[in-house]
Amino acid sequence: MITRGAAAIEVSGQPLTLHYAVAGRGAPLLMLHPSPLSSAFLAPAMAQLAQQCLTIAPDTPGYGDSDSFAAQPQDMTPYCDALAALLDALELPQAAVYGSATGAQIAIEFAKAYPQRVSGVILDNAADFTDADRARIMDGYFPDITPQADGSHLARAWQVGHDLLQFFPWHLPSSAHRIAPAPASAIETGPIAAMEATALGYLAAGPSYDHAYRVAFANERAERVQAIQQPTVIVRWAGSILKPYTDRFDAVSFGDNVTMAPCAADPAARWACVAAQLPGVLPGQHAQAEDLPRAADLNGPEALPFRYIGAAGAQLRLVPLGHPATDGSAPLIAPPIGLSARTFAAWLPRAGDAPADAWVLDLPGHGGSDPAADTGAEAMASALTERLASAALLGTGTELRLYGTASALTPALRGHPLVVNLRACAWLVEGRDRAPQWPPEVVPSAGGGHLFELWHWLRRLWLMQDSAPPAPHWLTSALVDLLRTHALWTALKEEFGP
Repeated sequence: MITRGAAAIEVSGQPLTLHYAVAGRGAPLLMLHPSPLSSAFLAPAMAQLAQQCLTIAPDTPGYGDSDSFAAQPQDMTPYCDALAALLDALELPQAAVYGSATGAQIAIEFAKAYPQRVSGVILDNAADFTDADRARIMDGYFPDITPQADGSHLARAWQVGHDLLQFFPWHLPSSAHRIAPAPASAIETGPIAAMEATALGYLAAGPSYDHAYRVAFANERAERVQAIQQPTVIVRWAGSILKPYTDRFDAVSFGDNVTMAPCAADPAARWACVAAQLPGVLPGQHAQAEDLPRAADLNGPEALPFRYIGAAGAQLRLVPLGHPATDGSAPLIAPPIGLSARTFAAWLPRAGDAPADAWVLDLPGHGGSDPAADTGAEAMASALTERLASAALLGTGTELRLYGTASALTPALRGHPLVVNLRACAWLVEGRDRAPQWPPEVVPSAGGGHLFELWHWLRRLWLMQDSAPPAPHWLTSALVDLLRTHALWTALKEEFGP
């Protein structure tokens, strides 16, 4: 089971919150994700590898839920320093490191910058670029996705998500760069879910999504790998979009510490290959997930932007407004179904009736909270109350405010013996006598039109009340939330009706 936490670290004098996921027990393995994704991308791999070791997957600074650096990094140094600080915060003297794409380049430089902290390295989706390759790839690879009022940034993000499944680099569509078989007709498409996940990764990372990406491209050189002294495995995954460039390693002279590990294109074969290489790179010391310090626990440092309560597989994430009490006396706020706590907390000051010191919840299956056992309101309400009660946050004096569509949980929550002070609130510009507005049902399409349908639905919530919509960056965060929880709010909408 995966548990999430956060570490309060410092890099070059800048305080940072570094979010991470952890699972398993045994010798520790840091797992570093590609750009512009987050540690969530590695969840399937963690589930498999946690049978052999303690897997720890941080969100790279500037991605997922980790803070960004104050200045755009010019090389891998800040990312390496952040990893060293994370190991210090987790009280781990040493770890092996697995990295994919951008994560592989961070792993390479971390192993060289902190040789005593790294027992071995596994590189996946690594490449050897010439300077000419690099110039050709990077010229046009990073479109501007700064949120725009007309939603045009959605089209740019979707084009990357769509074309990246067929070509590398995505912006040079030709037979020489094709990485997937061409469809038989223009009607056929690739896996739409993968397109959407990629596009949402770009939108969630925001305009600075290219920061780690760019320095990773600059680092993709065989000589960078040659300088590693620790045991090193280069995964030769046949499904990699970088395979032609990884194959160049065959012509490179490496030391005896470097092992090539070929594996088939099947994703299951990829993780089986990594698992088979672990004994050669893992350190000797052992730990388990529940032993690691987790600074994001409820009574952790005040500076953290979110906290976790509950056990692995049943965590609830809370975002503090001001400095809420931890004894159950602070009001609790449940955002509309479909929105994360962080997105809603960014809007709440405009609501006018938000308490100054409260906890905003990620409902089960939202944001950083684990899902309930089922998608129904009863299951969600039960999971919510159980996790709050376990942290003594749900007492008889606690006020629980349900905003917008979250009021659909009211009947189930009223049946709970601890919930005696329940309040249903309007959301956004809804009048007090207006029924909560459910998002429209959208069908994901290869053209990405469903993004625009939700975008303009969000805008209309304000326009129908003669009010200007929020800033485009907030609308983008809300859009990402709604699409990531699409199956959940669709099921609840069907349960309660429009």
